[in-house]
Amino acid sequence: VIVDTISALALFLTESAKYGKDIAEIAKDGVKGIKEWAEILKLIPSVIPVLISFYHNVIKNADEFYTAVQNITPEQKSKSVLAFAQNFDLANDKAELAIEKSISMILEIISLIKSFK
Repeated sequence: VIVDTISALALFLTESAKYGKDIAEIAKDGVKGIKEWAEILKLIPSVIPVLISFYHNVIKNADEFYTAVQNITPEQKSKSVLAFAQNFDLANDKAELAIEKSISMILEIISLIKSFK
């Protein structure tokens, strides 16, 4: 559940950034009329599966993920970091690397907290 949830989170963040960028490009000079709204609304069919996947794979199993991550093993941590890196992609490579390192650091902190219990 840990690896699957982190993988789904990576996909959601990637797709959200992509569609956010697309919407920002459409609205860069302001949403002035029906043309801009129509272009934005055309993106909705592509966004819906991303939102549904996020709900089913991240939000719906949040309690199970929270419980599982409390006892994360080094193997699960490694697989989770790898899954995130494989499923996360941003146009800005520096930002992408920083976020990937943050996921690794968060999982490491969880492991450290576990060792002090």
